[in-house]
Amino acid sequence: MDHNADLIQAFNEAFATNDISFIADNITEDVVWKMAGEEVIRGKQEVLNLLNSMGDNGVDSIEIENIIINGTSIACNGRIEMRSAKGKVKIFEYCDVYKLDKETDGKIKELTSYVVEAVSDESKQ
Repeated sequence: MDHNADLIQAFNEAFATNDISFIADNITEDVVWKMAGEEVIRGKQEVLNLLNSMGDNGVDSIEIENIIINGTSIACNGRIEMRSAKGKVKIFEYCDVYKLDKETDGKIKELTSYVVEAVSDESKQ
């Protein structure tokens, strides 16, 4: 696998396991995280503050379906299964688009996240 694909795979796994130190090591100081429909998070410290405030984010599993690379732009999509504090399981489908910084050995300088709750089989009945 490509180095950039390995980075994105590991980054997604770090998010799922709340490995904030790995995330911190792989984003630029001026990183921008855009979450569709939410406020834009600017700067490494703000991203880390957000992740720290999430604590154990309740991710039970993550399944990466595709990682598509075009130079320093990378798209990754998949599914995350999360458990709420009350124990309810929700599945989300996501697509993250990354831009890497050539000047910082390929650290993530921009991340745009699109997340929607998956329709469960139970809700179709």
